[in-house]
Amino acid sequence: MKTIFYSVLFLGLFNSSPTHNIQNISEVEVTFKIKNLGISVGGKFTDVIFESDFNKDDLDNSFINATIKVNSLDTDNKKRDEHLMKADFFNVEVFPSIKFSSTKIERLQDNSYSLIGDLTIKNTTKLVTIPVLINNTTLNASFTLNRKDYGVGGNSWIMSNKVKIEVSLVLH
Repeated sequence: MKTIFYSVLFLGLFNSSPTHNIQNISEVEVTFKIKNLGISVGGKFTDVIFESDFNKDDLDNSFINATIKVNSLDTDNKKRDEHLMKADFFNVEVFPSIKFSSTKIERLQDNSYSLIGDLTIKNTTKLVTIPVLINNTTLNASFTLNRKDYGVGGNSWIMSNKVKIEVSLVLH
């Protein structure tokens, strides 16, 4: 269920000059929503690190990488958060981080890009494409992942397979 949130990781700093940057966690927001018993349940990750070297004029040499500490998951329900750390969900003792490593960045139009890369949740790595919009000093992304693709949450009939992820960060 929360696996989707990690995908958000990939959305690192965008900068018009090619310099290596580590995003300040206080300026990053990674949230998620999933339906459980038909009710939308949300949360966020509070320990997220983005690294990037982005130059809109040199996308071949640009990258965006992210790491999310799974134990920073916060759904405003301590018991739920503790359950999500267990083996049937994120198995945080074995897999403490969700990671995204970009392999390619493509410009779609003006401020729209496709961020393509490897998303690793638990012991599964999949190539994903994330739509990214960059306006002035803000990067935004909204996408959906299938939690079952990453072995999160098992075969639940009350929990949706789709998790909506939202990422927002202030660029420097």
